[in-house]
Amino acid sequence: MYTDFIQQLDNMLHQVEQSDLLTHPWPHMYVKEVIRSNDYRKFSNFQGQSNLKYWNNVDGGRQEWALTTNEVISDQVLYKEGMDKLFLAIAKKFGVKNTTAPEPSVTFWEYNEHFLENDIHRDEFQGCSFTISAMIYLPVDNSQKHYGTNLYTYIGNDIGHHAIKSDLITSPCIAHKDLEHNWKYELTVPFLPNTMFITTNHDQSWHQAPTNIKGDKRVSCMIRWKCES
Repeated sequence: MYTDFIQQLDNMLHQVEQSDLLTHPWPHMYVKEVIRSNDYRKFSNFQGQSNLKYWNNVDGGRQEWALTTNEVISDQVLYKEGMDKLFLAIAKKFGVKNTTAPEPSVTFWEYNEHFLENDIHRDEFQGCSFTISAMIYLPVDNSQKHYGTNLYTYIGNDIGHHAIKSDLITSPCIAHKDLEHNWKYELTVPFLPNTMFITTNHDQSWHQAPTNIKGDKRVSCMIRWKCES
């Protein structure tokens, strides 16, 4: 799987460079055809492939597999070069300059109807000044379009009372369940095959995983770069 991932990096980079930064309701990207079409089916059927380490099972509702990078040195060099170029291209789209690419993490996720951690939140982590999250949607077909990521804007007047901290983040980042009326739903990024949703941890980047998975699975690949403070 590690080699398969490396082989897609040039295509991901090209597609990002050809895509626009969207501004509604806040800056994000929605990139199409990030995996070469002939490779998409194999890439999306990742379970059981080599170089994936089963990592976690969140509430029985999200299984996670992390991409390991303990291959030969030549592949490690290609991986780092490709991921650095991808990070810098995304950072440029978001207007971030003079940024050194940090070590990325690549995790494959499989949600089911038991997943409970679907709070409105921002991707903001302890000790990180800047985070880029790029999620590749990996459904089989267009029937799961409604499983996309919900985007919100904050319309309250005191975020300190309407959001909470967790042990993973440094600033108020998760909406209180009983105070979610302080966030306005704006749109859902379509969960379509071979697309990538990209966001950063800016002040308004509030979003939410789908809450309506019933008897189904939602499969994706999360690429994340965390820039330390």
